[in-house]
Amino acid sequence: MILPTPTIPNLTPGAVFINVGRGATVDETALRQALDDGRLRAASIDVTKTEPLSSDSPLWDAPNLIITPHVAGNRPIGAQRLVASNIEALRLGQALINQVNPS
Repeated sequence: MILPTPTIPNLTPGAVFINVGRGATVDETALRQALDDGRLRAASIDVTKTEPLSSDSPLWDAPNLIITPHVAGNRPIGAQRLVASNIEALRLGQALINQVNPS
């Protein structure tokens, strides 16, 4: 049986994808492939089709993908400072605060 290849519409070079809506609305295989192929410069997802995301999900190793733990709608006190600190650390190639180890 040959399965169809997941597709993502034509993207502007350097496109960034962000999903804070519903995980089921994203074709995760196509997202991973677009990141692997460089059709997406980066992506950030706060939700996944199945939560919690399994430790063997290929999304954990996807290049240029930031996965947050389904917290976009409820921002705890200090979240803005945490996000700003992590963006700066990412920019400088430093360790992130509260980074998840899927294993």
